[in-house]
Amino acid sequence: MIKMTEKNKQSAKSMIAMICDNFGFTPETIKKKTRQADYVYCRQMICHILKDLLKSGVSLMFIANELAIDHSTVIYSIGEANNRLYSDKDFSENYSEIFCKCKLYLNGIVNVEKLSILEAKILLKEMVNSGLSDEELRYRLAEIAEKL
Repeated sequence: MIKMTEKNKQSAKSMIAMICDNFGFTPETIKKKTRQADYVYCRQMICHILKDLLKSGVSLMFIANELAIDHSTVIYSIGEANNRLYSDKDFSENYSEIFCKCKLYLNGIVNVEKLSILEAKILLKEMVNSGLSDEELRYRLAEIAEKL
């Protein structure tokens, strides 16, 4: 059983709101019991991104409760999103954009909504390839956050 910290819960809730906003939903409206494609698409992306970014820091039950779905639906959604990443170009591009913004958010850049996808990708690439120490990287992220 995964013991979730308050920080993980808050990060997950913030990312859910960020992803929902990208699709024109709120965290409350995404809970609507419907199989409409846009809702399903958004929920699949939420499940996959949360599980991918938070790894063992978020439980399937937590995701299920936040989306008002069953935990088996979370498992199915992760699998479907994974399939779509390889077969659906639009899904893959949209996922890449949202994933970058969520990853930046987890690394301390709070106002990621203000970043364009290109800026987000460049920033992530710079972070990965910089060879900076963790301390230097945190300082760089703080500088960027102040400019947003």
